[in-house]
Amino acid sequence: GAMLRRLLPQGARMGCRYFSASAAATDVLPQSVFGVSGRYAGALWLSAAKVDKLSAIETNLQTLRSCYDQDDVFRTFVKDPSLSRDDKKETMLSITSQAEPLLQDFVGLLCDNGRMNQLPKIFEDFETLMRAHRNEIAVKVTTARELDAEEKGLVDEKLGEMKDPEEKYLVTMQTDPSIIGGIKIQIGETMIDASVSTAIKEIQQVLAGEFQMMAEEEEEYEEGEEESVEGTA
Repeated sequence: GAMLRRLLPQGARMGCRYFSASAAATDVLPQSVFGVSGRYAGALWLSAAKVDKLSAIETNLQTLRSCYDQDDVFRTFVKDPSLSRDDKKETMLSITSQAEPLLQDFVGLLCDNGRMNQLPKIFEDFETLMRAHRNEIAVKVTTARELDAEEKGLVDEKLGEMKDPEEKYLVTMQTDPSIIGGIKIQIGETMIDASVSTAIKEIQQVLAGEFQMMAEEEEEYEEGEEESVEGTA
C-alpha cells in the first residue's frame, strides 16, 4: 500500500498529485483521464505498471466490474453513503481477498478516503488507459442497414488503410435507417465523413450504387405493373 499512498497522499483528498517536475517517462500515463476518478485510476495504472501487474489488475477490475453490473446488492453497497468507511473497507477487503495485493490496497484506500462512489467511473477510466496502452481505438460504424460479409470486408479494408500500423481498431457496427445510402464512422472521439476521407467516400459510393440499383428495380417493377393493368383494361 505504500506506493499507492505515496501517489495518493492522505492530505490530497481532493486530488492525487502523482506527477513531479522530475518524473521519468515511465511515470506518464498513456492517455489523459480527468476528474477524481481519473486521478485514482491513473495512480492505480502507474503503480501496476511499475510492478508489471497491468494485466492482472485489469482482470481483477473486470471481475469487480461484472459484480457491480450484475449484483444489485453490491451496487447499492458501493453507492450507500450511510455506511462507515471502516465497514466498507472490511467488506471490500473480504470481496477482493483473492485479488492482487495492489488492488486490495487500492480499494482499501478508496474506502479510507471516502471515494468508493468513484468506483464505476474508475472502471471506465482504467479501461481507457489500457486501451491507449495497447494502441486500441474504439471505432463505431453506422450504416442504413446491416452489411453483408462482402460489404463488411470492404469496410475493414478501408479502415485498415486509414489507421497507423501500430494502431488496433476495435470496431462495432450499428444501423440507422436515416442515413440511407451513407455511412458514418467515428474513430475515438472524432467523426469521419466523406469530405475528409477518400476511403469513406469509396464505401459510400458502393452503398449508394446499391441503393440506386434497388430504386431502378423498383421503378421497373412499377412500370411493369402499369402495363399489366392497361392490358387488362
